[in-house]
Amino acid sequence: VAIGPEKTWSIIDELRNKIFTYDFDGNLLWAFGDSGTQLGNLSSIEAIAYQGDTLLVLDKTNDNITVYKRTEYGDVLVKALQNQRDRKFDMAEADWHEILQRNSNFDTAYVGIGQAMYRNGEYEESLRYFEAAYDTENWSKSFQEIRKNWMADFFLLLIAIIVAIIVALVFFNKFITPSARLRTIS
Repeated sequence: VAIGPEKTWSIIDELRNKIFTYDFDGNLLWAFGDSGTQLGNLSSIEAIAYQGDTLLVLDKTNDNITVYKRTEYGDVLVKALQNQRDRKFDMAEADWHEILQRNSNFDTAYVGIGQAMYRNGEYEESLRYFEAAYDTENWSKSFQEIRKNWMADFFLLLIAIIVAIIVALVFFNKFITPSARLRTIS
């Protein structure tokens, strides 16, 4: 395991000769590697380490160290994580949108956009992004805020309507004749 920038971490899968990189919350960010005869393929990964943005991979079968530079896509992804951590939600949202333009199946980007919108108070808009990622926990938080705002806006109106209905029933009940009241009860 190697710790990368922005609390990302990479782990080796020795069986498949792959490296998987996750964010702080355990969401898969990217995976790469494969055994084979092409230049750059790995035969047997022994160790990995980060040197800034560069990943160094020790291949024990080939007795070499392969240097991997992060792609532009990876740079944007790490920048999105950084902006989110620094509470620059508008910038993080823009980064997540750029990631979705490159990979529309990346659920973490949908969640990132939804969280940025949630933190900006855009609860109804965030629901769509949480739904796209099947993130029921964050969807519930957004819906809870919508419900709370609705109650704050309409609570007094709701109480006024209930009081008006009770007053109307009491008033209507006074004008019904006693014999009509007995007939309606029976």
